[in-house]
Amino acid sequence: HLSLERNRITDLRQCDRYLPPHLEHLGLAHNNIPDLNEISHLVHLTKLDSFSVQGNPCVAMAGKDKLGFDYRPFVLNWILSVKSIDGFVVSAIESLKAEWLYSQGKGRHFHAGQHQELCEYLASTCPLTADALETEDQRKLRLILSKAQHHQQQLKDQNHSPLKTKLQSPRVQ
Repeated sequence: HLSLERNRITDLRQCDRYLPPHLEHLGLAHNNIPDLNEISHLVHLTKLDSFSVQGNPCVAMAGKDKLGFDYRPFVLNWILSVKSIDGFVVSAIESLKAEWLYSQGKGRHFHAGQHQELCEYLASTCPLTADALETEDQRKLRLILSKAQHHQQQLKDQNHSPLKTKLQSPRVQ
């Protein structure tokens, strides 16, 4: 556990050097981190379970246009092991969005100094919507997630079926 909250931290460039890879809980809330791309310096924390970053300028609405975006999938795109961000459990939809950002999107395309470009990208791919209506992309993600969960359940059911058990048991001759 390491709490570095309220320490006026502005960058994370030396984290790979000073933070142990087995760290499980890291608190960086309420610092002065201006660029969300700094999260990339935490990629080596493969055991990180909970992470806090709220209260930093990088997660506030950005730019003159006050772009709103969900930063949580972007954090997950870099720190795959995280189960809780800013005190809230990571949802399956957020994990799926993070996986998409990592594999199909531009989740790791931006670098430090490109915060505004990242914000614009996240505002289009991970927008904050004030309305209760689900966007078409969110509907598709939920459908994909539902199908994946259904497939996992089918695999579990197959592994526990009596026919499979009978086929796997050694033959007596």
